[in-house]
Parts: sequence; structure tokens; C-alpha cells
Amino acid sequence: MRAQRSRGARFLAAVIVIALALTAAMAKGESSKATSWENDSHRRHCGFDMRQVPPPVWAPTVLASAELYDPGTGSFRLVGSLTVARNGFTATLLKNGKVLIAGGGGRGFGEVYSSAELYDPNSRQFSSTGSMSAERFGHTATLLPDGRVLVAAGSEDGPAAELYDPLRGKFEKTGRMIVEREGPAAALLDNGTVLVAGGYDPENQDHMLYSAELYSPRTGRFVRTGSMRAGSADATAISLKGHQVLFIGGRENWQGTVPEIYESRTGAFRPAGVHLARGDLYSAVLLRNGKVLLTGGEDPASSNALLYDPQTQVVRKAGEMAVARQESSSTLLRDGRVLIVGGFQRYEVEGEGLERYLASAELYDPSDGSFRPTGDMKIARAVSKTVLLGDGQVLIMGGISSASQQ
Repeated sequence: MRAQRSRGARFLAAVIVIALALTAAMAKGESSKATSWENDSHRRHCGFDMRQVPPPVWAPTVLASAELYDPGTGSFRLVGSLTVARNGFTATLLKNGKVLIAGGGGRGFGEVYSSAELYDPNSRQFSSTGSMSAERFGHTATLLPDGRVLVAAGSEDGPAAELYDPLRGKFEKTGRMIVEREGPAAALLDNGTVLVAGGYDPENQDHMLYSAELYSPRTGRFVRTGSMRAGSADATAISLKGHQVLFIGGRENWQGTVPEIYESRTGAFRPAGVHLARGDLYSAVLLRNGKVLLTGGEDPASSNALLYDPQTQVVRKAGEMAVARQESSSTLLRDGRVLIVGGFQRYEVEGEGLERYLASAELYDPSDGSFRPTGDMKIARAVSKTVLLGDGQVLIMGGISSASQQ
């Protein structure tokens, strides 16, 4: 079985290494006294004073818990649990109002799932559905016009792809991808085809992929299209007006990214006119005004937020979030505001890098460019999945946390 290699897996693996190192240090009787934290600017940057928080438990855990956010009350409440703890999975809102959750990794080292499940907003419960033909992590899931879902990439079965049929509750194989990839981005085009681009080589995670391909639901086949100008992985694909798709917020050879725009009419990529610095796994959301909000992407965690305008190809500062955060999740609400939840903050204790998971949440209001705190989640979590449901509430699922914060 391949090791998990998408952003959640790499993040979890890094934290586990740190946890083991700290455990070994404590076993040798080395000092565990906390750093004095005299640097006020560092405390402001991280968003909290380490002298006022309890020592974290080092070992992370993958979550099965789920919760709902109600924009009307500004509060969260727990709702059932996933059938298994998941990280690095996909969550897709189906046309019947249910949410399809597929694949991802669990709590065991190298554990990857082929299983899938459904969330029913009426019963607020999760239940198993048909399993995929292969275990998947770092894959994509795209809702097709006919209600089926294309699942591609991140497979233990090479370039295999498959379709989920909500009416039958089953997956079935479809045409194989041209290039085997993990961590790509995918978007439904105006003509009903699906664009899958970028990612990284499953055998070499340092090798970013430039290639892209198109899936036709009519023929069930993938065909090549124009290549990206800079290899990218873990990006967000956002459909824009004018038959365009923006790829933004991912990694480009682990250093920085050059966002690109795909022109479906010409089948070619072009630069989006900006460059994002290293540590740029931003959460990207398309606002109603056509601009793109980028949050939680800087390393170490920062409260900075950015706005990208596809029309002018200019990126500018969008203001300061209420809390500095990395690997947070963002969701556009019905009223045009953006819900930003969770994430983590990285800091050091006696030279050891540690992560503190966040339960805090906040709202971005495009009308005045402000960020305001809202209710806290019941469980602190990072790299979670969020879905806007038909009733306007937001479902938050899975991700990573620590035992001390559950």
C-alpha cells in the first residue's frame, strides 16, 4: 500500500515525527520546561499567549466527528459521526440534498479507505453506501450534470477512475486517466466535461505534474488538453465567468505558486498575473462579486487574508482575520459572507516545532471587508471538509485534532 501523500497526510506525518521526538526527549529526562515567551510580536502573530494555554498533547488523531453551523444563530452543534475517522477524503453535495463522503485515510499508519458513506440532512446521520473499486487518498470528486459523481486520481489502482450513481448507491469503473496523479484539482466545465489538472507523481511527491486532461461523461473517456505552465498540487479549481477555471492556492515545487487560468474554449492555460509566496496552501472561495478570498495559507500561521480579482489580475490584502490560522476551511454562505473554521497554529517549545489546533471560527463580510468572530466549533480541527447544505447550514466533518482538544 502506498504511503499517504496528500496535504493532510504530509501534515499528519510531520506532527507524528515531532510527537515521537518529544516523547523520546521526555523519556531521557530532558527539560520539559516551557519557553519563557518574552517576544510580544511573536505572540501577536500566533494569535494567542502560550503562557495562558495548557500544554498540548503532542500526538494527533484523525476525527470521525461532525458538526453543523447555523448562520442564523452563529452556533455549532455536533451531529452524529462518520462511520470511520477520515482525513483527506472528498465531500460532495448530491442533487438529492445528501452528501457523499468517499475515501481518505484513517488513524492507522498508511491506512487508506475505499469505503464511502452518505450524510442525510433530514436524519442528521451518516450511513454506509457502496464502496469504491480502489482505496483513494488525495483524489477528486466532481458532481456531473446528470447527478452522478466522477471520482478520479489518488488511487491504489493506478490511473483508475469511477462513477458514483446515487440512484443505485454504487460505484462503477469508467475510463482510466491518461496520467496517474495524486493531489490534482478538478472542475466541471460549461460543456459538461471535467477538467483534471496538476497533482504530483505518486512515486515521487517532489515531482509536480504539469499535465491536464478532460473527462467526457458521454464517452466515458479521458483525453489530453493543454498543460499547465507550472506544476502544481493541492490547488483549488474555481470556475469563473467566460469559460475559465482558476487554479490557485496549491503548491508549485514546494516553494510558491503561480496561479493559472484555463481557457476551455482554447484548451490552454495562461498565468493569472500574480505570484503567491511559499507556504501558500490557501483556502480559496469565489465571492459573489467575482473576486476570490484567500485565507489561512501562510506559514507560520498569519491573520493576513488576500483578495484576488480575476478581471484586473491584481491581488491585495483583504484585512486581518480575527485569529491567525493555517489549514483552515472556508465556505461561502447563502448571504454572501464566508465562514472560516479551525486550522492550526505552529509554534516552538525549546526548539521543537508544535501545532495547536483551533476550534475558533469567524465570518468575512465582503460588504465592508471585515472579519468577525462567531461561535466556536465543539471540537478543534484542521484540514476538515465543509459543505453548504440545502437549508443554508454548513456541515463540518473529519480532519485532524489532538486528544487534549476533543
